[in-house]
Amino acid sequence: MAVSSLVSNSAINADGLYMKYGTSEATVTRGGEYNSDGRHWTEVDIDLSVLATSGQTIVADTTVIPNGAFIESVEVIVTEEPTDGSGTANLDLGLVDQDRATELDFNGFLAAADLWNAGTDLGKITTYTVGTTEVGALVGTVLTNSGLIVANATTEVFTDGVVKVRIYWHVPLAVDL
Repeated sequence: MAVSSLVSNSAINADGLYMKYGTSEATVTRGGEYNSDGRHWTEVDIDLSVLATSGQTIVADTTVIPNGAFIESVEVIVTEEPTDGSGTANLDLGLVDQDRATELDFNGFLAAADLWNAGTDLGKITTYTVGTTEVGALVGTVLTNSGLIVANATTEVFTDGVVKVRIYWHVPLAVDL
């Protein structure tokens, strides 16, 4: 399955580094990592209208969740009302390796999620934890590889809408017994 970026004019150089050139050098990334007393969260804004149903889109090309992170929960906040043709669009959210091609788990955070998309949802906050419907397999586990956040629409494409996604995580202490 193809993985695309929201940034054009970019390439992987001979050293394996992601390079942006031309006007893409100044493209603002809508994501980042925050830390409060050892609890981290990675936050990204996702414009749902740019997601396809085939292939993954890297939603913030410089925002990485690190190897060794224990994924606690995922939170979706509706900041612009999602719309689609028939009301059946869902969201997959996961990780791709930093090589931007190798799947770590394309729906490891959210799998065909739509609990946050049921009518008039502006401002709605939906939290996904282990055991929650639509939660992905990476929630409640320790990552074994660093990755970039990817998303895609399932069933059908969104025609509009923006969500803020927060992925809460921490790095467990190593214990020698």
